[in-house]
Amino acid sequence: MIKATIPMSVLQTDTQIQPLALYSIMAGVHPERNGESVTYNIENEFFTLDYAKLVVSKGGEVQNFPLFIEINAESDEVDSGLIGSTITDEEEVVTSNTWSTWMLPNHSVLERAGRLFVGTNAHTGSDLPFSELLSISDKLILPSDLPEEEVVESE
Repeated sequence: MIKATIPMSVLQTDTQIQPLALYSIMAGVHPERNGESVTYNIENEFFTLDYAKLVVSKGGEVQNFPLFIEINAESDEVDSGLIGSTITDEEEVVTSNTWSTWMLPNHSVLERAGRLFVGTNAHTGSDLPFSELLSISDKLILPSDLPEEEVVESE
């Protein structure tokens, strides 16, 4: 389930966020207040990339949002805005990570319809917070928007 956290001050004043918060409540989401923020646990199918962009642009955060990053090749360098885009060796030499070295050993590139995708959970094992993905938001794909998997028929 996606966790959207919105500062209370934004909920009280922002005319873009208020309808989203109201819609969430009408859809059965029970918000929880924690300090100066309100958290909404929302089912994945009811949350969009546009909602995530809006929440983060207003000072909130979106977590546990399963997404894929479309890439050109495993050997390409990881976008510099992403956590772990560079590695520093023991001699303090900084080099760029490629997608294949950025991923944990138990993750792999997903190929669909000739396109390549990496899960946003491939580097840490957990989906990255949306604020850390904002710089590459044009490369993000919802799981429901992935191209269909090709079915190979046997003879």
